[in-house]
Amino acid sequence: MSDPGSSNQVSVQADIANVPNNAVAMLGALSPLIQAITADNVNPLAVAQVEALGACFHLNGEVAGKVPDLLCRSASYRLKRLSHYVGWRGNDTATHMAKTAGGRAASVLCLAIMELYNEGPAGSLLYELSSKLLPAELNQSSRGQMYEVAKTLSKKLAAFGFGNHLALHVTRVREAYLNSGFHIPDNLLVFPTVETMTDFLHSLSRALQQEDLMLYFQGCKGAGYLLAIVMALCPDDCLVTVENEIIFQGERRSVIFDIQSASPTQFSIESILYTSGQSQTNPRIVSIEFGRRIFFSPINLKWDGCFSAALDLALATVGASFTVQVRISCVELICAIICSVSGTDLGKDSEMSHRKWTTLPWEGFRGLLGPDGLHRVRETLKRTFLCEPSFTILECDKAYNQLCVSLANAVPSTSCVCNQCFKDERLTNHWLHIFQYKPSCKVVEVVRTIDWLITRGIAASFVAAGQDTCIRMSLDRGTAQPSTGPGILQHIPEVIAPTTLIKAWHYPYFTVIDLHTSILGLLAPKRPQGHFGDAKRLGVSSGACSIFPSTIQNPLFQAPQCIEYVIIDGRFHDEHNYYQVLTTDKCSRRRTSSKSILESPIVPSGLGVHTNLTLTARVIRDELSIRTKVQLSTKTVSLDFYNLHLAYMGVNIAPTCGHDTRNPLSRSPVPVTTTSVLAPAGAVFDLPKGNKERKLLKIGMVLTHKNAEAQFLACVLDLPTLFQGDSCLDCAVERACEMGVEQVIQS
Repeated sequence: MSDPGSSNQVSVQADIANVPNNAVAMLGALSPLIQAITADNVNPLAVAQVEALGACFHLNGEVAGKVPDLLCRSASYRLKRLSHYVGWRGNDTATHMAKTAGGRAASVLCLAIMELYNEGPAGSLLYELSSKLLPAELNQSSRGQMYEVAKTLSKKLAAFGFGNHLALHVTRVREAYLNSGFHIPDNLLVFPTVETMTDFLHSLSRALQQEDLMLYFQGCKGAGYLLAIVMALCPDDCLVTVENEIIFQGERRSVIFDIQSASPTQFSIESILYTSGQSQTNPRIVSIEFGRRIFFSPINLKWDGCFSAALDLALATVGASFTVQVRISCVELICAIICSVSGTDLGKDSEMSHRKWTTLPWEGFRGLLGPDGLHRVRETLKRTFLCEPSFTILECDKAYNQLCVSLANAVPSTSCVCNQCFKDERLTNHWLHIFQYKPSCKVVEVVRTIDWLITRGIAASFVAAGQDTCIRMSLDRGTAQPSTGPGILQHIPEVIAPTTLIKAWHYPYFTVIDLHTSILGLLAPKRPQGHFGDAKRLGVSSGACSIFPSTIQNPLFQAPQCIEYVIIDGRFHDEHNYYQVLTTDKCSRRRTSSKSILESPIVPSGLGVHTNLTLTARVIRDELSIRTKVQLSTKTVSLDFYNLHLAYMGVNIAPTCGHDTRNPLSRSPVPVTTTSVLAPAGAVFDLPKGNKERKLLKIGMVLTHKNAEAQFLACVLDLPTLFQGDSCLDCAVERACEMGVEQVIQS
């Protein structure tokens, strides 16, 4: 044992005593930041560099008051069945940035850059801008490290809705042209290259930092993006004129936008000589170059007004006159499709057998919206399109023609370069085969965007959106086609246009899989790979918000079905890590049973009800995989929750017959096999030769009387099913045999 008075012991005590008094406090203050950047997987030096970059700009105006709350929010919604959360963890990187002026300005700057550019260009832009504005000792991070910081901050700040902000200021410019009688330019949203944006932001920083300098923008090409960024960062320092008419004036004039359609587009740094406004132009003038278009940018749009803003942005690309008539026509067509298109219309002429098994119910979309479906549609369209439907035009062909006419009236014919869009001076009877042309024509792109809007407008009717939620507008780059596959207008040609127009199109059906994919596509556009490739996603996160079906919380069969997806601000997490996708375990096909568990007479019974249902989640890379286990007595089976959810969406409900639902089954055109949720009975058909239709010889009936959870678990994706509902067993079985349904679920 060492002597307490030895020199070694004294040396240790001396070292501790030499530690500065504030060191422990400093380490304690840094620990939340270290924890945050570790959890967000960002480099601490890159965080400091981005914050220093933000200090080179000013943040003022309306956005400045919203940013701290948006960066610091940390509310989470608990997924009770899975013991996981959707939302934000507290004390993250964004919370740290909210504490300083440079951090707040950097967050807004990162949001704008990430909304417009992908990973490589965004990282290069931040890197090059840092090299121009920061001293060498602060410029130590790589392009990838700065991109990761920008991505983290932009996800938290996406609730601001940069797309709505962009649409607002572009629409103000268009209105100014419309009111002054000038021709509305169609190049406000031509995309600036990374080099152009870097030079512009560098010039903006100089103008904001030095009182004797002014940033002067003149022209029209690409003005929408640059104006939106300045109006988000520093509107108090900005003056905006359109053809010499002032449309906005801040407290200072550090930045001037002189929008002139006839002038060449350029911006410059000017030295202010007199307070009267005279100035001396710096000889360095940067001419603007341009690259890709807005349709290929995954811009975030706030839920309130999201489709209205997307339509405004689309119409701005062709110099369309500002009119609400196109928006009203879109809303009326959405209502007509929801109210009048049946599941048979959406699934006819399918050549793929598995598509027949996944068609929507007989009542189509309306049959999945619940008893208050029309109210849901009205409120959703009112929030997203900012106008209410009249429900007076319920014929799809009339609503479709009205949309074509209103679009033709709004879009100038000079914007068409393919010479196909305005045959007979109208867009009517051309809509569907316009998709076969190359996407070089601006009018074609607008038509595709409107198809995207109508498809997503239908999908949005199934969504309950929370506070601070946003969606993403993005088309698939290179094809100008909606990223989640063909839109609804291409699925129902016979209803809205002559069939001869789209005989070459390959998707004459719209199934529950397409509906599910379209709903998820509101947040994370991604084209399915094959039939089930991408559609196995049960829930997704855009990084800013997450969406999932409410059946995860309450796996119950509701009659009529009330399909609802929930969009929550934030990401899937377990209080430690974030996850991008909710997926499900792959399971083998549920076995079928040929032996009845209840002999005659068949009565409403709960013999087939399970005894236990367990949902768990496990981590697979950035995914949460849901495992579903069902137990009945001493037997268990694993089910695919994704298949259960889609199967529930496709179940038909027997019409009310007026008979006593408690009566036993007294007659049936074919034998009935009674089964449980573990092993539903597959129907038996004869095997005719030649082209004769097969004949139903036996059907199954799942005994789930008065158990909504068991009724949900009895749904099978590849098994056409009828739910008894308010019908008696006799009428339900008779109806099932008439329609070729293979399974009946007791209510």
